[in-house]
Order: sequence, then C-alpha cells, then structure tokens
Amino acid sequence: MPVADAKNVPAVANRVAPRVAPSREGRVLVGGHFAPEVQTALKILAAKERSSIQALLAEGINAVFARRHEPQIAALSAVNGEA
Repeated sequence: MPVADAKNVPAVANRVAPRVAPSREGRVLVGGHFAPEVQTALKILAAKERSSIQALLAEGINAVFARRHEPQIAALSAVNGEA
C-alpha cells in the first residue's frame, strides 16, 4: 500500500465551509422521493392556503407524531416568517 506524502495530501485546513442561510442554521433536510403528482398537489394546496410546502410537511409530520403519542416537534422557524 503506497504511503501518501505531505505534498500529495489536500489541504483540509484551507477549505472554506459553505455558507448557510440564517433560516437554515441548526436545521437538516428531511426528504423522500414521490411521484411528480405529489409535488404538484402540494404546490396547489399550499397556494390555495397561502402557505408553503414546508408548512404542509411540518403539519403532516406532526400528525404522524401525534398519532403515535410523540411530541409534535416539527415547528417552523420564525425566521422564515412562518409559525
């Protein structure tokens, strides 16, 4: 097995971390793959309710938690202007 010398190792210390929007600070992406019709239906519903897909997803996730008697913790950040 070859041994790497210092000049062939990338400089990890010089890498810059990507910037994160303040509304995403301390957040992670939770997603899934669905049929395109699901996306279309969510967009239409969000528009009808003057809401967002993220707000609808938080509502749905909290409904799953509630059915299982778990804390409803999928709150949206106030930074986004949504509660």
